Amino acid sequence: MRAGEYVGGCVEGALDASFVAALGRLGADAGCDLSAVLFAGFAAWLRRLSRQEAVSVGVACSVLRHDGQRQSAVLPIRLDTAPGAGFAMAMTDAARALREAAAACARSRAAAGIPVAGDETGVAAEVRAVFDFGQPAAARSARDIADAMPELRLRIIPRDDDALRLACDYDARLFDAATVQHWLEAFETLLRSAVEDAGQPWDALDWLSARERQALAALQSPRVGDGDGMLVHASIAARASEMPGRVAVSSGGDALNYETLEQRANAIAHALRDRGVGRGDFVGVCLERGPMLYAAVLGILKAGGAFVPLDPDYPSTRLDFMVDDAGLRLLVCSKELSGSFDHPSMLVIDTDMDEMAWRRCEPLPEGPRDASHGSPAYVIYTSGSTGKPKGVVVPHRALSNLLRSMQRVPGFGADDRMVAATVSSFDMSIPELFLPLVAGGQVVVAPRDAQRDGYELRRLLETSGATCMQATPSGWRVLLATGWRGGPRFKALVGGEALPRDLAVALAGCCDEAWNMYGPTETTVWSTCARVATPVAAINIGMPIDNTSVWVLDAHGQPCPLGVPGELWIGGDGVALGYHRRPELTAERFVPDPFDARAGARLYRTGDLGRWRCDGTLEHFGRLDSQVKVRGYRIELGEIEATLSACDGVSACVATVREDRPGDVRLVAYVVAAPGHAPAPQAMRRHLQARLPAYMVPQHVVVIDALPLSPNGKVDRAALPAPDHAPGANGRIAPRDALQARIAQVVARVLALPGLAIDDDFLALRGEARGACLAAELERELGRPLPLRTLLQKSTVAALASYFADAQVHNAPHEDHIDREPCMQNPTADGQPTLGPRETYLIGVWCEVLGFEVAPADNFFDIGGNSMLAVQMSERVARETGYRIKLMQLAAQSVGEIATDLPAVATHDAGTASGSGLLRGMKRLFGRQATTG
Repeated sequence: MRAGEYVGGCVEGALDASFVAALGRLGADAGCDLSAVLFAGFAAWLRRLSRQEAVSVGVACSVLRHDGQRQSAVLPIRLDTAPGAGFAMAMTDAARALREAAAACARSRAAAGIPVAGDETGVAAEVRAVFDFGQPAAARSARDIADAMPELRLRIIPRDDDALRLACDYDARLFDAATVQHWLEAFETLLRSAVEDAGQPWDALDWLSARERQALAALQSPRVGDGDGMLVHASIAARASEMPGRVAVSSGGDALNYETLEQRANAIAHALRDRGVGRGDFVGVCLERGPMLYAAVLGILKAGGAFVPLDPDYPSTRLDFMVDDAGLRLLVCSKELSGSFDHPSMLVIDTDMDEMAWRRCEPLPEGPRDASHGSPAYVIYTSGSTGKPKGVVVPHRALSNLLRSMQRVPGFGADDRMVAATVSSFDMSIPELFLPLVAGGQVVVAPRDAQRDGYELRRLLETSGATCMQATPSGWRVLLATGWRGGPRFKALVGGEALPRDLAVALAGCCDEAWNMYGPTETTVWSTCARVATPVAAINIGMPIDNTSVWVLDAHGQPCPLGVPGELWIGGDGVALGYHRRPELTAERFVPDPFDARAGARLYRTGDLGRWRCDGTLEHFGRLDSQVKVRGYRIELGEIEATLSACDGVSACVATVREDRPGDVRLVAYVVAAPGHAPAPQAMRRHLQARLPAYMVPQHVVVIDALPLSPNGKVDRAALPAPDHAPGANGRIAPRDALQARIAQVVARVLALPGLAIDDDFLALRGEARGACLAAELERELGRPLPLRTLLQKSTVAALASYFADAQVHNAPHEDHIDREPCMQNPTADGQPTLGPRETYLIGVWCEVLGFEVAPADNFFDIGGNSMLAVQMSERVARETGYRIKLMQLAAQSVGEIATDLPAVATHDAGTASGSGLLRGMKRLFGRQATTG
C-alpha cells in the first residue's frame, strides 16, 4: 500500500482515575506495572476480536539514536498465553515480553545505532495492530500514524487527573466508527472483569457491557402469536373450503384444484390410517415431483405421520440406509419405483389406491392419533461427518412458524404463483410444498427437464405467470445465463449458499424483489432473511424471522459484542426436535437456551461464523468446521472421506472444496495409496457413485504420495495441489481419435472444461443446467439429433463418441463446423495477421475467463460465454484499464472489434497489497466490506 491511500479514523474513550488505580493494584499483586496490565488486556482483546490463537502486536516506543535524536519505533511482540490460563498469567507473560523486547532493542541500538524494529514504516508490513501507552507527543505525530498505516492502533494517554484517555486509530477502509466504538467499549469491560477476578481465564472474561446486552436482546425477533393455531394440513383444508375450484398444484398438463387435492389427500390419509399410521410414525415418500406427491405428503400429515422424502435418484445403498435408519412404518411410492425397495409395508399409489379407495374423500375424524404441534412433521436426511447421513426431525410447530412468517416476510399471498424446482430431499423444497397452499396461491411444479435445463426453466417461468421462485445462487446464475430477465412482480428468493454481490446486483436489477435467505435444516429451512437493497452494498443475511432468535457466541458461550464475530446459535420455534436415533449428537448440537425462560427452550449450534452488525443485521462468514455447501447442498466432507476410506487400496484420504477459477467450485478428494496398491481414480469415483448422492461425488480424485501436514500435525488443506486436469494425469485417458477429439472440443467450448479425459463425467463437473445448450451445439457440430435424455445418460466423451459412431456420421463434415484458432498471446508470424497490444490483451483475458482458445473474430456469447462470465470479464477489464465493456457490445461485436475501443494498454503491476500481518484473521472475516458494519 502507498501512504497516500490510507484513510484513517479515530474513536475515543476514557478510563476514570479510580479504575486506573484499581488496574495498578491488580498489576502490583502480580508483580507487574500498569503498562503490562494494559498490554495483557490489549492482547486478550485483540485475540478474541480476531479469533487467532496467538498475536504479534506492535508496541510503540521512542528510542534515542546514536546521533542524539529521538526516533519513534515499533517493537513486534508475540503473545500466545494458553487458552484457559488466568488473566494473572497473561499479565505475567505480557510483562516478560515487554522486558525482553526492551532488552533486545537496547542491544540492537548499542550495536548498530538504530532500533531493532526499524522505523514504523518499515515494520508496518508485518505488524498491523499497535499498542501505544504513554508515548510523548513529540514522538507520536500525525505523520507517524499515517506513514505506519496501522489497521488498528490503541493509544492510551495519561491525563493530569490520573485518568487515561483511549484513542483507537483504525483503517477506515476496513472498519467503521460505530464498530470500533463497540470494540473499545468491550476493551474497557474486559479490563473491569479482570479487576473483579484476575483468576478468570483471559479468554472467558466478560466483555459485554449492560448497554451491549440490551442492544443484542433488542435485535431478537419479538414473540408473535400463532394465528389460528392450525397445523399446516388443517390450514390447507381451510383454503380448500374457501376456494375449492381454484388451481392449487399444476405440472405440465396435470393440475389439481384445492377441492380435488383435499379429497385425494383425505383418501390417502384413510389408506394410511387403515395400515396403522398415526402420530409420530415415519412414512417414506418416493414419488416423482408432481400433484400426486403433494396429495401424498398432505395425506401423511392428516394421518398423523411424518413424511420422509426419498429421492429416486439416490444410490440404492443410501436409500436402503435411510429406510432402515428411519424405521419407516410404511412407504408410499409409485409402481415404477416400488422395485427399488424391499420394505414389508408399502402403499403403491398406482395399484393400492383403487376406485373405492379414492372415494373415501371425507376428512378423518379427530382422534388421539392425530398430529400435534409438538409431533414430527417431516424428517430430512443430511450429510453426516461419521460417514452416514443423519435424519433431522422437524415438528409441526416449527413448520407452521416458518410458513406463517414467510407469508408476512418476504411475503406470499393468494395471488402468487411459486415455481417449485427443488428436489424433495433438499430442505429448500419444504416452502415449495406448503407455502403457496397455506396462502391460497398456486404451485407450478417444474418437470425434471426444467430442473436440469436452464432454458426449460426460463420457458416455464415466462409461460406460467410465476411471481416467485427460490433457488441457490448457482441455480439463479444458470437461469440468468439463459437470458431470463425477471419481471416487475417477480420475487427471487436466494438461499443454500452465500449470495455473491454480483448476483445480488443482477437479481435486484431484474426482479421486483430479491431476498437473501439463511438457515440450516435443523432450524427449519430459513431462520433469517434480508431484502437486497438497491444500490447493493454489503451482503448480509438480515434479521431473524418470527419467533426466532440468533445469538453470536464465543467459545465459552458468551455473547459477542456488536461487530465481533462468533458462532451463530439459533433458538425459537424453528428449532428441530433433534437427530433421529442420534441422542449424543442431539445433546451436543441442541442445548438449553440460557436466553429464553420458557420451559424446554433450546438453541441449535450451527457451526457457522457470523456477527451482528451495528446496523442491526447479521453477517455470515462461512463455516467453523469441515462442512461445506456446493450448489446449495450441505456436505460433510467427513462422510466423503469415510466412504472413500472403505475403498480397496486407500491408506489415507481427505476431501476438500477448491475454487481454482472464479465461480468454478469443485469437490476434490486426495488419496494416499496403501503399500503395494495403485487405486485408479475412476474406480474410486465409481465406488463413491454407488454409495453417495451425485452432488457428493468429487469431480476429481487425485492420488498423491502423502498428505501435507501443518506444524500441529493436522492436514494442511491449503497445501494440497490443484488437480491436474490434463489427460494422462492420474491415469486419465486423452481422446484417442478424431471423433472423440471433436466432441471434447465442443464440450470444452460450451462448458469451459479444457483438457477433458474421455471418461470424465463433464455434467458432474459442471452440473446439468447447460445440458440443453451442449446438446444443441453437439447436434450442430456432428449433424445428428442428440436428445437431452441421451446426453444425461452418456455424459462422457467416450460414451458420446460411441453414440455418434453407431450412426456413422462422424466422417461427413458438418457445414457449420468451425475450426478453432489458437489463442495468440503474442503477434503471429508466417503470414498470419499481427495482433496489436489491445487485441493481444483482450484475447488473453477472454482465454483466461472462458478457459479455451479464442480467435479475433469470435463473439463472446457465440462461443459459449454466459452472463456470469461476462460480468467477471467486464469487471476485470474495467479494473485493469478503466474501460467497461457493455453486454450489448459482447452480444454484437467480436473480440477484435471490441479491442479497438480500449484505451492504450500499458504494462503495469495491477496487484494490490497482500494484507498480511497481525489482523489477517480479521480481514479474512470482514474483508473490505467491513466498512459498512
